[in-house]
Amino acid sequence: MELILADKWNTLLLLAQAPVIAGLIVIIWRDYNEVTSSLLFVLALSAIWFGTLNACREIVKEKSIFEREWMKGLSLASYLWSKLAVLALIGFAQCLCLVFIVNSSIDLGDPPLAHLIVLFPASLAGTGLGLLISASVTSVDRSLTAVPLLLLPQILFSELLISHDHSSDLVKFLEKTAITTWTYDGLDQLEQSEIDWSIIFWSLTVPCLMTVLFVVLSYGIMRFRLPRGTTRPRKAKA
Repeated sequence: MELILADKWNTLLLLAQAPVIAGLIVIIWRDYNEVTSSLLFVLALSAIWFGTLNACREIVKEKSIFEREWMKGLSLASYLWSKLAVLALIGFAQCLCLVFIVNSSIDLGDPPLAHLIVLFPASLAGTGLGLLISASVTSVDRSLTAVPLLLLPQILFSELLISHDHSSDLVKFLEKTAITTWTYDGLDQLEQSEIDWSIIFWSLTVPCLMTVLFVVLSYGIMRFRLPRGTTRPRKAKA
């Protein structure tokens, strides 16, 4: 956490994303009299963007520091979960800011807190994806390059672009692997007169499961890449 907060300018830039994106959303959609499908999709995509961009540099930029601390006994699992916890707090603040600013000009419906609850797991899954990117690459530049390549499918595999009537079974399957699909479905349900709570449940659960999967994969990659042929100090027995 100290390493993340020590880079104050980067942290401020990350936090500034939310009001900037929210402001752009307000400019584009404030003249509409209702919440549109495209608005809900952009909200979902923004939450994923927050999490992914927040996390994509965090492991690779500290590679040498982590390896040195690992040699001193640092737990890899503790390192990853602490990263996730701090980045989750930043993501929550960003989603809160996004919902607050957008709802102040565009009535998202009551209660707006429900939109925050649906968006936060998407940000969390984006954070897990960002950590996976950071664990997989060898430089910060490559991590930033990988972000749009992995976020583009979140847009392409969307029913908003092409209806299921014209989608192959493969496309429908890939759509289910996109975080945006589940988050959009949850946000869309909040706009219905009669809410299907099972859809809300899965819109929260699936992104959380994706987060765990991404972190586990990050753990495996980092464990594989740790220096070999070296001996870590053993903990003294009580």
